Amino acid sequence: MWDGIDCHKCRMHGWDSVSLEDDNLRIIHLRLMGSSFRSIYHGRRRWGRGQYFMGTHPAYLLGITAYRMLERPWILGGMSILIGYLQAAITRMPRFESPGFREDLHRWQLNELKRRVLGRPAEPHLMFPSDDTDSSRLDEVLHSVDEELATEPLTHA
Repeated sequence: MWDGIDCHKCRMHGWDSVSLEDDNLRIIHLRLMGSSFRSIYHGRRRWGRGQYFMGTHPAYLLGITAYRMLERPWILGGMSILIGYLQAAITRMPRFESPGFREDLHRWQLNELKRRVLGRPAEPHLMFPSDDTDSSRLDEVLHSVDEELATEPLTHA
């Protein structure tokens, strides 16, 4: 969840992150993605609560749910994400608050959902500033992110 917030804050500042394939850096996960020390179902409910905390749009969450129903544990894993999200909504769990964050996240998520449904390719990623970019802009963005994070309370689900 926090990495999702961090990645989207970077997007809001005009940056994006990418994954690089490198056999020397390959990590072997010993648990299924979204599981926890208790069980896959507990981990997936926790994932759903995290999505609620982050401010995920309900339509995007339904997309996540449907997608994750197609992997082990079949159907129940995806449903557990939805259950966690709904539990958090019903109990009015606190949410991540940052000016403009949720609105921008919803815009990005709805565009991404539409792109995936229509089968369009992903946008190319900007990993590093181009040579003609002023490096002071990078310093400015990093400084503003540091300031913003320093003023936000560190709460988590």
